[in-house]
This record gives sequence, structure tokens and C-alpha cells, in this order.
Amino acid sequence: MKRGWVIACAAIGFTLVAGCGTPQRASDSGDPQAHSLVQNHSSVDPKLYAVCNAIYNGVERALAANRNESFDTQLESVEALGSSASPSSPNGQLFADAQQVVALWDAYTGEGAPAKAYSELRASLRTLQQALVRYRSG
Repeated sequence: MKRGWVIACAAIGFTLVAGCGTPQRASDSGDPQAHSLVQNHSSVDPKLYAVCNAIYNGVERALAANRNESFDTQLESVEALGSSASPSSPNGQLFADAQQVVALWDAYTGEGAPAKAYSELRASLRTLQQALVRYRSG
């Protein structure tokens, strides 16, 4: 099973490189597994999406209410999933954006935070929001 997955991932990677970065649709060869692999490669794990969305909303609320909360535990709940994903995959990108927001939130709420921490946090929140919109399912 793992060997088949490695071969499928290699084939998808080769297709992306051969297509100059443009994902190619799985051919209608009647192989539903090949089609689902292409679909799954470009979709976000629902749990990862939900946690990243919760982090975004939580930081926005805490920022508006001027509350000091921690979002580290939420991020840690999907760390294995997010950090094992390719950085260029939707899961990897969404996780990295959420990780950046949590790091900047920690810096912003820390003792002696620099004045630029707020603007960096706002920019990072916008980036995470854009990723959430881009990878929203249905």
C-alpha cells in the first residue's frame, strides 16, 4: 500500500513538473484511485482547516477585546499533520500561515513587544484569512 502511494505521489510530482507547474487532470482511464489521488493532493484536511479557522477567529476576537489568550495548544493539535505536509501543499501553506499568526500573537502579547508587532500580526492575519478563503470547501 505504501509503495503504491509513493509511486502515485511521484507520478503526480512528475506531472506537475512536466506541465510547468499546471496540475493535470487525471485521465478518464477508469481508475478512480488515480482521480482521487489528484483531488486529495489539492485539498485541505478538514481538521487542519477547522483548527486554523478557529485560530484566526480566536486571535481576531482576542485582539478586538484586548485579551491575552494562548493559541499554542490549538496549533499543537494539528502540528503533526501540518508539519508533515509539503510546504507547497494546501495543508502545508495553511499550517505555516496559522503558525506565523500564533508566533506573532505570542510576540505581540509578550512583555515589551515592539511597536511593529501589531502591524505584522494584522498582515499575518490577512494572509491566513486569504488562505482560509482559498481552501474553503464547498
